[in-house]
Amino acid sequence: MEPDEKGFLYPNVDRSVCLQCGNCKTACPVLNKDRFQTPVESVFYGCKNSDDSIRIASSSGGFFYELARCVIVKGGIVFGARFSDDFKKVYHSEAQTMDEVRPMMVSKYVQSEIGQSYVKVRDYLKIGKTVLFTGTPCQIAGLRSFIGDNDNLILAEIICHGVPSPKVWNIYLSSIENEYGGTVAFVTFRDKSRSWRQSDFKVEFDNGQTFIQPNKDNPYMKSFLRNLSLRDSCTDCKFKRFASGADITMGDFWGSTELGSCYSDDIGISVIALHSDRGRDAFNTLQGRLTGVVRLSEYSAFVFNESYKTSPAKHPLSDSFFERIDKEIIGALIDEMAPERQSTGKTKGSFLYLIRKVYKAVKRSNAK
Repeated sequence: MEPDEKGFLYPNVDRSVCLQCGNCKTACPVLNKDRFQTPVESVFYGCKNSDDSIRIASSSGGFFYELARCVIVKGGIVFGARFSDDFKKVYHSEAQTMDEVRPMMVSKYVQSEIGQSYVKVRDYLKIGKTVLFTGTPCQIAGLRSFIGDNDNLILAEIICHGVPSPKVWNIYLSSIENEYGGTVAFVTFRDKSRSWRQSDFKVEFDNGQTFIQPNKDNPYMKSFLRNLSLRDSCTDCKFKRFASGADITMGDFWGSTELGSCYSDDIGISVIALHSDRGRDAFNTLQGRLTGVVRLSEYSAFVFNESYKTSPAKHPLSDSFFERIDKEIIGALIDEMAPERQSTGKTKGSFLYLIRKVYKAVKRSNAK
């Protein structure tokens, strides 16, 4: 796997040793997409961890932590994305203890490197271990295509907007380090100290300084959310709306405050979709560890989270952005290409629009 000029990894085949076996084509999830169609009707829930300290440490409502704990206490293995020690890279790794699971918590808006994780999953399954693998829908589809179906494999996808370039992340993080004169000691894209619904981008440095900024104002987050830094394939994702073969989909339950006082806090709520008997069984084992569990319609579950079914549109300046990032100050470049949006009260980003949409969603859900 080698990076292209935008910093995304692509396979490079050494033709001198290739056996022409065709296994790469057989395992490709895009070429074999039809095998991942959801076999049973999906069900949807809102829920949150009964331990508020876990919720605070999570991006959403702490569902992943309990799912991972259930697997770990039974002697299973959890795979998920974590930062490298210098925070310059995100990669998939395995966990056999809850201490090893914790670095996998919270969102990391950088494309992760799979490395040898698929092979390790296969090897653990061969010796009878239960494995929970979490990742983006395309990563789930890749593993499902490589492994096939296995009763001991639980696949949990995150709702994915798209994956930003590791190169952009490295350039931006280096610019922050230069500005603050220190080495990065901690990063979170979803700091909840102020709010879950209005979270912050936060970096702590080894010299004791801290950089914190609302996500709506942070240059890196704007490049991600406004599609400047995304991989081209994300703009035509083949695995939206549960087409990855995952057993479980998990994400943020935006708009949850309209469903009752137990959802009125600002710590974080999870939305869950269960697509298989394996996913339903895993969810049922967590009931005692979750609270505020409510069944939802698909519409009310994802009314504010359309990334589960809709690919992001390619930003018209994306190619130009990648051509210029090596030559210009990245923060200024992002601000130029993704300026602050102005709300008129009629756009999809306006507060009134969101309130109306929640109201309609609740009415539809109650009607069902």
